[in-house]
Amino acid sequence: MPQRKNDSPSRDDADLVASLLARIDQLVHRSPPRDERIDELLAQVKAQNSRIAELEAKLGGRRRRRAIPRWPPSRGQKANAEPPAKE
Repeated sequence: MPQRKNDSPSRDDADLVASLLARIDQLVHRSPPRDERIDELLAQVKAQNSRIAELEAKLGGRRRRRAIPRWPPSRGQKANAEPPAKE
């Protein structure tokens, strides 16, 4: 990347801007490995999505859920228990 110039009137400002531009250039040079990793992760997500679609197709296109009772067996009236006695 070509060296950048700045038009700051003050020398202190010029030094600050120059250091910030240098830091930006350093960060820009780090981008390619990050971009490659993002591309790898996107490829993994696409592969997993296709695998999920394949497995869902084997199930008939719908998700099967196990029937879970709303209340655990310890709550509510028991089928084989006598109703509570009235006093």
